Amino acid sequence: MLVLQLSFTIGGILIFGKDIKSFSTFKETSYVLFELSLGRAFEDDITRVDSVLGPLYYATFVLVFICCLVNLGVGMLCNWLSYCQTSDDIEVDTAMGDYFWNSFRSLLGMRHESQTFHDDAPLPDHYMDETLQRTEAVLQEVDRVTDLMYKFECRGFPELQVKKTASGSGLKI
Repeated sequence: MLVLQLSFTIGGILIFGKDIKSFSTFKETSYVLFELSLGRAFEDDITRVDSVLGPLYYATFVLVFICCLVNLGVGMLCNWLSYCQTSDDIEVDTAMGDYFWNSFRSLLGMRHESQTFHDDAPLPDHYMDETLQRTEAVLQEVDRVTDLMYKFECRGFPELQVKKTASGSGLKI
């Protein structure tokens, strides 16, 4: 893309640089090409300077720029599709995509489709295993933190320390 931008910049300077001020320097020509890529048209000035090369330059730049943008979009879609084919949690991704799409449509004032969720459908085993593992890890961390807090608090208050009793109950105040 950078090579194309540089080649069109140099071509614009060579073809129109003497007659059009906005094509006289590299910086100004790059700015004009940026404006062309955003949709601003300079075809009147370009056609006035050269009736053959002007429209050819303009049309070629627009077509090449559109092809590059389409190629970029197709590349992004192919990347997303390859991710979706290898992803285990595609239901989560599609639900998130539907949420964003419906939010975007409601932002534009369009009605969004109602979604039906099947709460009765069982979750896959790997979701349950992951949830249980995460829950166990969180509970272990909470247990570790509460033990440390209890030990810290008992240092300052000897009367709250755990002492063995004759019955073996544990806590004696």
